[in-house]
Amino acid sequence: MTSPYSQTSIHWNKLIPWLLIAIAFGVLLYALSDILTPFLLGAVLAYLCNPFVIALEKRRLPRPWGSLLTMALLASIILLVVLLIVPLLWREARLLVGRLPQTIDAIQNIGLPWLQKHFGITLQLDADTLRTWIAEHWSNAG
Repeated sequence: MTSPYSQTSIHWNKLIPWLLIAIAFGVLLYALSDILTPFLLGAVLAYLCNPFVIALEKRRLPRPWGSLLTMALLASIILLVVLLIVPLLWREARLLVGRLPQTIDAIQNIGLPWLQKHFGITLQLDADTLRTWIAEHWSNAG
């Protein structure tokens, strides 16, 4: 009697070349990722914006003008988001640096003893050196 699995067995002689091709393709994609990323981003943007362009085309606006209007609208939205987010991030970074001494003290007085007690991990945190290093680099950043 033959096994029911004999018909569904894997033919390694056929599978191994395909696995090697897939691995080589993955390595190639990884090596070319810096080059392919803008094209992939462009393809995603085109895919996402196409329904809007088609809707404008149905309203009798020529496709080139619809594409231009869509790109202008998308660029305006991106610019608006950047203009709103960058000042917020800047303000939050300044607050973070202002609160850093208290955070370092809390880590040193609460966090490190907790790690020692629960996990047996002993770490040394030199707060003065860390504060000096952050102050120097923060002044260079802006």
